[in-house]
Amino acid sequence: MLNTLIIRFLANTIALYVASVVFVPVRTTDLEALLLSGLVLTFINMLIRPMVIFFTLPINLLTLGLFTLVVNTVMIFLTAYLVPGLIIPSTLLAFLTALIVSVLNLLFQPSRRKRW
Repeated sequence: MLNTLIIRFLANTIALYVASVVFVPVRTTDLEALLLSGLVLTFINMLIRPMVIFFTLPINLLTLGLFTLVVNTVMIFLTAYLVPGLIIPSTLLAFLTALIVSVLNLLFQPSRRKRW
């Protein structure tokens, strides 16, 4: 459990850093803000995102899962609202940041299959 939490924190922090390097207007003020943003995003994805996904399940099924990117964009905006050092100026940049976060979380996700 703790191992998964640390991996998610690192993946979110690296994803926010990559987004701030690739997209110039997306930025963090310093290293502390970047680490705090990764931590806040990790807890938002663990606590709030599952409830939002549950309540938006009908529209998510209609869009074949693409609405999840919209939910991830809202989670990025919520993180930027809660952390003063994270600056995301537009919806498009938040969407692209959410896309980077989703891909990196997918890549860093620990394998769930059991090895015998």
